[in-house]
Amino acid sequence: MPGLVLEEELADALQEVAVKYLGVSSAGSRGVVRAEHVSRDEAGLRELLRTGYLRAAVNLTATLLAAAGQGVGRMHRPTKHTPRSLQLWLTRFAVMLRIKLHEPLLKEAEPFGDLSKPDMFYQFYPEAYENRTGSLVPFSLRLLIAELPGHVGKPEEAADRLYVMLDIIQRFYPEAYENRTGSLVPFSLRLLIAELPGHVGKPEEAADRLYVMLDIIQRMLSNLQQGKSEDGSGTITEPDKLESIRLWTGRQTRVLHSIDYRLASKILVSLEKQASSPAQKRALSSALCRLWLLAGHLKAAMLHLEDARETRHHLCPTPDVREYVDLGLIDIAYGKYQDAYNNFARAAEQEPTNIMVANNLSVCLLYMGRLKEAIAVLQKAINSDPERGLNESLLINLCTLYELESSKTNEKKLNLLRMLCKHKSDTIPNVLECLKLA
Repeated sequence: MPGLVLEEELADALQEVAVKYLGVSSAGSRGVVRAEHVSRDEAGLRELLRTGYLRAAVNLTATLLAAAGQGVGRMHRPTKHTPRSLQLWLTRFAVMLRIKLHEPLLKEAEPFGDLSKPDMFYQFYPEAYENRTGSLVPFSLRLLIAELPGHVGKPEEAADRLYVMLDIIQRFYPEAYENRTGSLVPFSLRLLIAELPGHVGKPEEAADRLYVMLDIIQRMLSNLQQGKSEDGSGTITEPDKLESIRLWTGRQTRVLHSIDYRLASKILVSLEKQASSPAQKRALSSALCRLWLLAGHLKAAMLHLEDARETRHHLCPTPDVREYVDLGLIDIAYGKYQDAYNNFARAAEQEPTNIMVANNLSVCLLYMGRLKEAIAVLQKAINSDPERGLNESLLINLCTLYELESSKTNEKKLNLLRMLCKHKSDTIPNVLECLKLA
């Protein structure tokens, strides 16, 4: 039976760092939200998640699970599962994973095993659920527990668990679903299992699986374009056809992202030729441009950029952010940092709060030897939109630039910490790493 491992409440990580580096008086004005500040129910839990107080949310799940008889000291002792208690465990585990509490998460997940024990099913509780049958366990909880080993350096174990899941899903009896047809297996699970060999040094096996998926999707799209259902067994209405084509075209693109870029290029060219609108064709041309930039084939990238620009004329008369970014990336590849900077600056004029554009501007300035301006660009991006700008990647980049500028960077990093205290809650897993504070 499950139970809590974490006996003490989690403190607000940002608050702890603020107290250590800014002092109690400065940190005290932050207005920390704790579990006791919200209602002790799912509504309170949703409020903590919405406002980003993740450690407080973990603390509240502990209170709610203790009330359900699954608190500290209850591990391996008899208890009753309910859909509500299992949903609370799912929420707790998902948040613990987000803030990288891997060790206690693994210990708390261990008693669940493979989630197939008798007390995990409705029929174990006939007095509560009458004639209802089936598993109490949310699919998302099964998937999260199956994937857990992959987060702690054990991808093979995660693969084994996922294959067990897939086998169970495929052994469901179709008569249990009346007249419904099609696969019970979520697309995301199929894709995850197809990609797994690539994470354990077997890229050829992963590619083979992905091509099987791609072939199936393309046959489904062919059936849909002929007015048939995905499996070709019947006809569907025009609205359903258009929605299904949209769905499976998106899934086709997602699979392509997982295939080697050389092979992806061949298929993207095919998709480009089949594009149903100028916007779609332009997006594919731009994607091909960036793909060949990654491969180091600059002439091919330029050709696709020209295709994208020609198609763009059918959409708008002047270049937009996408085009300026493509041009800037090609300039960087040629080492033309001033030209790249000019293109990113034009993109920034159209979207002043675009964080990606600001980061590219900063990179150009750094390579041009204009370190102070590179720093100023990132600082401006953060100041103009603190909610989006104060993210892990941008903070690490800015603090790295501070260190390139001077060995005396502490006060500037502390200013960032003050901004975090003012604008952010408790969503960054490791504030010390982001700010590079000693």
